[in-house]
Amino acid sequence: HLEDSTSTGKCGIQDQAAADFHNALGGYSPHGGYAHVYINNLYWGMYYIHERPDHSWAAETFGGAKEEYDAIKHNASGVINNGFGGPGATAGYNAMLSAASAAGSDPTNVTKWQTVEAQLDVDNLITYLLAMWFAGNHDWPSKNWYATHRVGGQWRYHSWDAEHTFEGTNNTGQSPSNVHGYLKNHIEYKMRWADLMHKYFHNGGPLSYPHSNEIYQARVQQIGEAIRGESGRWGDNRSSIPHTRTQWLNWGPQTGAYFTTRSDTVFNWIQGSGLYPNTEPPDFRINGMPMFGGYVSPGDTLTITNPNGTGKIWYTLNGQDPRSPGGAVNSAVAIEFTGTPIPLTHSVRVKARVLNGSEWSALSETTFAVGSVAE
Repeated sequence: HLEDSTSTGKCGIQDQAAADFHNALGGYSPHGGYAHVYINNLYWGMYYIHERPDHSWAAETFGGAKEEYDAIKHNASGVINNGFGGPGATAGYNAMLSAASAAGSDPTNVTKWQTVEAQLDVDNLITYLLAMWFAGNHDWPSKNWYATHRVGGQWRYHSWDAEHTFEGTNNTGQSPSNVHGYLKNHIEYKMRWADLMHKYFHNGGPLSYPHSNEIYQARVQQIGEAIRGESGRWGDNRSSIPHTRTQWLNWGPQTGAYFTTRSDTVFNWIQGSGLYPNTEPPDFRINGMPMFGGYVSPGDTLTITNPNGTGKIWYTLNGQDPRSPGGAVNSAVAIEFTGTPIPLTHSVRVKARVLNGSEWSALSETTFAVGSVAE
């Protein structure tokens, strides 16, 4: 897909940066780049080239044949492709929405939640919404999104045409087809939000500052010199005073100013909406010093601290969640941390939560690798 950059060059940066954020969060959105275009030896400006996240793209990304995938654009009726052997993209998408609505109306029902998980990639939805909300997309969600679905599998959302972003707006709480509105009160959905927010807003995650600014600045640096040609070709297209590279560099997100407070703004809004608990997750220490994952020596000791003052720490070292679906302690594997340091004799994946009364914290999850890496 080939797009002309706007006269200020913002469109290509913003659209791709929104997709970059979704991809950095582990989601699935288009990749893209930039090129100078000449027509009959006449310089025609800088163009933005990116993938189109339809059924063909989904097959390349997730496997299988393109004929197996449903693909829609903008809404349930915007069918790009009906996957072979399925009920049709619109019917399949509406079935997923019905499952979400049913689960949301019964917010402690684990069976209905499992039905949603079978039809919707929940983590992809949350990371997609995080990317759109963080970017402040205000030309969405009534349009400007794709969703794909391998028949028999899960629906996934993909960023599209997100040029009206990073402009200081705060359009959090929205989603395509109100799927978030259906699910927002379910205890398992809220727990997944908490876990992913802690992962991506803390400990150097993509939505923490300054990492968020670094993701955006990578695109600024990519075209920072090329924009000279774009401004020379089209700088007066929409303005009597030609746009310049200096003007482009001084626009808000390009300077990095947008990102200095954006993480706190979005995080606080989401927490205030009830998607992040008041109970804070536990912290990790190695030999008494704060450390969130990495290489340690054999015999080093791990302690887990509770920043809340009340509640119990439950953890596992085998990669399983100490919390069971529905909210009970996963008694088959969870261990209560009572203050005795844990000797590390081999590499472990630590997962820990605080249970404070009936409220679970978000998940603290990291890996401590014991010993050196073999060359």
